[in-house]
Amino acid sequence: MSIGQFFTDLWHWLTGRGWNPAPKPVIHFDEINWHASTTTGVTYNVYRAPLGGMPNLLVAGLTTLSYEDKDVKAGATYEYWVQAVDSVGIGSKLDGPITLTAE
Repeated sequence: MSIGQFFTDLWHWLTGRGWNPAPKPVIHFDEINWHASTTTGVTYNVYRAPLGGMPNLLVAGLTTLSYEDKDVKAGATYEYWVQAVDSVGIGSKLDGPITLTAE
């Protein structure tokens, strides 16, 4: 490599021209929110399925009114259901589905 080529490559590296740094990771997630139950002492279960699939328990015992599902694939469509569970463990029927496509 000539000294001229070295400085050209250095200039490109310093200015970002012709230099391709590692891409920044993109975090894909779906966020769902729901309204609080009027019953005190309630926790929430979230179920997920691929579009048209059967719901499977994703997370149980949430005390918040939202959930971020970070285990999704970009472009994939999922359906979500929420279930309220009272203090003695009796669950409501599944509420949903909510259909979301991860970006």
